[in-house]
Amino acid sequence: MTEPRRVARGAVAHPPTTQRRRSPQPHDRVAGRARPGYQRPKATTGGELTRGSRVLRTATKVLARVVLALVILAVFVFGVFPTGSYVQQRNELRDAERDLTELREENALLEARIARLGSDVEIELEAREFGLVRPEEENYLIIAPGN
Repeated sequence: MTEPRRVARGAVAHPPTTQRRRSPQPHDRVAGRARPGYQRPKATTGGELTRGSRVLRTATKVLARVVLALVILAVFVFGVFPTGSYVQQRNELRDAERDLTELREENALLEARIARLGSDVEIELEAREFGLVRPEEENYLIIAPGN
């Protein structure tokens, strides 16, 4: 009796095959077709996959997916979100520059008015617009009929 084969833990022991596949011979083909009963040997990749190699292949696939997810996340964190923040800051800067331009124009108008009000004639005209009169003058208010 033969000795039982040792296998890795959890693996199933298969009895050794008694048939050997033979390599194809030139006379196995006739007129481009295989002879009856001829079976082409299967391409091997180094033997059957063991449980360990299947686990390794699965772990590699999972790791590849995790790395891909991390790359996509990094693109969002370092690419998309800062771009939105950049656009928002650019809009705020444009608004602030517009406000600054308006304030500079208003300052220029106020500086010109201050320069005009430096003379007595301009001050008197401004005071008369508010209804003020000199002490020796009398102020009359005319009310229109119907009001």
